[in-house]
Amino acid sequence: MNPPHLPELGHLLVVDDDPSSRLFLRATLEKRGFAVTTAESVAQAQARLQTGGIGAFDGVVTDYQMPGLTGLDLLLWLHEQDEGLAAVVVTAESEKRFVTDSLRGGACDFLEKPVSAAQLFAAANRAVTLTRQRRQLVETRAAAQEVGRLQLSLLDAGTHSQALPVDLFFHPKTEAGGDFFNRFRVGTDQEIVLLADVSGHDLKAAFVSAYFQGLLRGMLERGTPATEVFRFFNSFLLNEWSAAVSGRRSAAAVATSVTACAVMIDRAANTATVLTSGAPLPLWVDAEGLAGFVGEAGSFPLGWFPHDSVRSATQPLAPGGAFWLWSDGLEAFADQHELGSATAASALMLAHHRLRPAADLSAALDDILVARVGLASDAPRAEDFFPLVVEEYHGGQARSIDSLQEQWRRSLEFCLPQLSEEVSYNVLLCSREAVINALQHGCAGRADRTARFQISYHPAQKLIRAQVHDPGPGHRFDLARHEVAAYEQLIDAHRGLMIMHCMAARVVSARNGASLIMDFALTPETAASPVNTVTKI
Repeated sequence: MNPPHLPELGHLLVVDDDPSSRLFLRATLEKRGFAVTTAESVAQAQARLQTGGIGAFDGVVTDYQMPGLTGLDLLLWLHEQDEGLAAVVVTAESEKRFVTDSLRGGACDFLEKPVSAAQLFAAANRAVTLTRQRRQLVETRAAAQEVGRLQLSLLDAGTHSQALPVDLFFHPKTEAGGDFFNRFRVGTDQEIVLLADVSGHDLKAAFVSAYFQGLLRGMLERGTPATEVFRFFNSFLLNEWSAAVSGRRSAAAVATSVTACAVMIDRAANTATVLTSGAPLPLWVDAEGLAGFVGEAGSFPLGWFPHDSVRSATQPLAPGGAFWLWSDGLEAFADQHELGSATAASALMLAHHRLRPAADLSAALDDILVARVGLASDAPRAEDFFPLVVEEYHGGQARSIDSLQEQWRRSLEFCLPQLSEEVSYNVLLCSREAVINALQHGCAGRADRTARFQISYHPAQKLIRAQVHDPGPGHRFDLARHEVAAYEQLIDAHRGLMIMHCMAARVVSARNGASLIMDFALTPETAASPVNTVTKI
């Protein structure tokens, strides 16, 4: 007859084939406040655990050497049934050689015969504590996995909705996190895309993420402007949430923050309004591959300061373009590899479409979420331009052209590891000549003037496009005659122009040469096929 269950200290199973030892172990543990069930063999112990339910026990104290199955056999069986249940093994002096095997089997403690009451109580108490910690961890992990599955299903459902077409890459750092993406239709002609990142990678972050999405949808459907939603949630995090978490209203009690970027697309006006609060700025890529960040950096996450932390910017829209948005985790990943954020985003998207090998994300420091939002009726695919390099340089950086070129090389290699050395060489050399010209002449070598430089990749057309746009007036001579002179007279000052025309499949200039586009074919077939025609820049 077992004594009444005492849940305060826990329920133990004692296994020992010797009646005297079994009685001593039981009496000592019950005296200290444990509930004890006994078994005289491993087979009987297994039956006790299966009958009462293994979850009803908080620990096992077992002798090692018993007739038939040993304590090690019991440990191995326990590990298969419930990894969380901790066991203490009692061994004789002659059985020390089995200690290593018992450790491998999952024993959490050892007691050497003869066992003192103090040693037994301490070991049993540690076993119960460890069991409860392990089981709590398993429950938390299971809950996090369920939340993670729900988050993934919500992300997947959002990409197949009837709103804006979306191409999505998501890599969570843990089972559940705070990154999320959603989109909403507001009225007939307006759609809103939202990408946000809640601080942390736990269930709390997932809860705040779900709350913010629900709040946003509810307020938008009632006609509340998105800027007011951001401000309201900022106030909620500073006041109600921090007070609930800390139990007091204090500025130092802020426990959670949210970085957010919303893109509000008005199809009637053909414009997009971008709102950011601490989030990376979105990238607009047009149908010709020209990319530009929208907005002004420097805003603060929601939940940091009571003043207005929302920044707004407007972007004109054009057919065939797409917005690229990403979370802070993408920028952390880019920093790890010393890349630009657009480079890292394109690499992950290309891998997502199986156009390059999958990137190693095992050392990622944060959740990574990248969304490509198109304006066409079909979801954006690999038939659009992918921005590989998106940079802006001032005139004084011409002297750093070697380091700039090395960065372009690394970006090309990271995004397109299959790219041939010949094509890479051609792209880099022509880009170098074009950028030097833009910085020295278009920017006049001045630090207060900047030129835009970009490299993009079009998988369907199998070409790489390099673009350079400087603020200068361009040349003041007849371009056609100048090109002839460059070839026929081999003028050294015109060697850059000669290189570009020889190595690129196509060169297009505008604004008297202040804007330059060069296309590089990846295959001979590409060189002979038509590509996008650039008529106006």
